Amino acid sequence: MATLVEGLQRRDLEVQVLPDSENPIPWMPAARVLCVEQMKVYVREYPDVAGRRQVSEGISADGKYVPPGCLDINARIGFWARGPLLILYLGTDATIIDALRAATDEYLTPEARPRGPFGDPFNEASARRSLRC
Repeated sequence: MATLVEGLQRRDLEVQVLPDSENPIPWMPAARVLCVEQMKVYVREYPDVAGRRQVSEGISADGKYVPPGCLDINARIGFWARGPLLILYLGTDATIIDALRAATDEYLTPEARPRGPFGDPFNEASARRSLRC
């Protein structure tokens, strides 16, 4: 995790590791929350790369399918991987997305587009509010 934080900070981003607390994402248990430029980025560390790959290989390139099922939320679902880390950012901030691409080994959802839940239009303001640290 420290290497990821350092990689983001090298791009002049403000990054804080938030204290452990209840995890608001049931399909990503045990994730830690980074506050990157005041936006939440979720990081799950697996015991090894093989364990992370078991999960990340099931994520569709458009971010619609994340094991064990489909995600229908108001977001742009972005997943990245770095070693045993699986990183999730649900926002559209290009600075954060570019920094995550630079600080990670794999961009798992390159075809992801912003979308609303259940076919509704994407609501940028609502998405940003839900991601604020």
